[in-house]
Amino acid sequence: MLENLYADKEKVGVVFFFYSEGILYRTFFKPGQVLEEKEIKISQQKLAELHSDLLMAFQIQAKSAGRSPVKRGVVLKNVGSNVKKVNLELLTKEIGDILLPKSFDETVKQLIVIPALNIGTFPFHILKPYKDTSYLIDNCSFTISPGIVDLIVSKTLMLRKTIGGGWANGKYLDDAGRADRNINKLEKIAFTLDNPLFISNPAYPKNLEYNFPDLPGAAKEIEGAIRYAKNYHLLSGKNARKDSVLKYWDNADLIYFATHGIADERNPIENSYLVLSGADAKLTARDVMNLAAKGKSFPKLVILSACQTGLGKSVDVGVTGLARSFILGGSKQVIMSLWNVDDEATAFLMKRFIFHLQEPIFYLPSEQLRLAILDTKKKYPNPMYWASFSVFGLSY
Repeated sequence: MLENLYADKEKVGVVFFFYSEGILYRTFFKPGQVLEEKEIKISQQKLAELHSDLLMAFQIQAKSAGRSPVKRGVVLKNVGSNVKKVNLELLTKEIGDILLPKSFDETVKQLIVIPALNIGTFPFHILKPYKDTSYLIDNCSFTISPGIVDLIVSKTLMLRKTIGGGWANGKYLDDAGRADRNINKLEKIAFTLDNPLFISNPAYPKNLEYNFPDLPGAAKEIEGAIRYAKNYHLLSGKNARKDSVLKYWDNADLIYFATHGIADERNPIENSYLVLSGADAKLTARDVMNLAAKGKSFPKLVILSACQTGLGKSVDVGVTGLARSFILGGSKQVIMSLWNVDDEATAFLMKRFIFHLQEPIFYLPSEQLRLAILDTKKKYPNPMYWASFSVFGLSY
């Protein structure tokens, strides 16, 4: 079925993960052909340690101090002298051997990752699968899929809504029952900001369990996006209240949050949230899912330009939390963060992402994000700054 969804199937690779009883099963295929299957003996704890070591190698905690949320009453320790020494090159190679097959090469330009456990939270950007030791992101865009069933069903619903018809005998048929040869015309749809909703740097409440520093970069990145919008609603400062967000939610073709975010591994649905202003300042994953249950429409693209929005609780089919709640609500793609992000670098990256979204050729968020990352990498060479965001959802 996948070979009917992409114009140039030779350029698309899919890596599918499944975990059971201490074994990580990895299958790599292109539409219509399985290229490699492998069983990797590894514990969930080891995967968690690899992820933790990677963040330590990036010195995320030290470099994000002063801009990240801090629990009230907690005094941060100086972590500089007590940080575990990690060799980033060796660690990246170890992670790459787990995440990417040997048969992955430069012919793959679009990679779809169907994760298990915490695999979707690793920055695939920084892996080095090529002979010239360049980064994966230099040559290939990637999307973290919520699951194989979600991938196929959501794509089918999108096609049905756009051009009519449905699947039969492995082919997509139009309303007259004919095989549709123009199925890939969706790749030529450009993204326009006709009526976006922007939420920028709210007046952070003082009664929550965290202290939230001001984010001046959030205002800058939204200013960079507004210039491309035809009509828009901007909610910032004290106006970025939950009731105002919900008021403009339905008609938005893009919802863009530039604020703080909190991820909770124990109870990701109730306790993972985006921070707004006002008395009811938490927009939780549960809130988002309830909006879907009440019939709220969701935009195709959601940008969660906040810390930790791609994190949550690791389960068999990946990570459940804020990003997944928007996909379950009906959005096709969510731009999510993998760690506590830098305010200034994020502002630059997101402005470049919005710029590349305006390309009139096609709408492929993972590729537009890749181009923005390459722009950011030139200005901020440290991967901590340019490898912090991924696309979660469908490839287009």
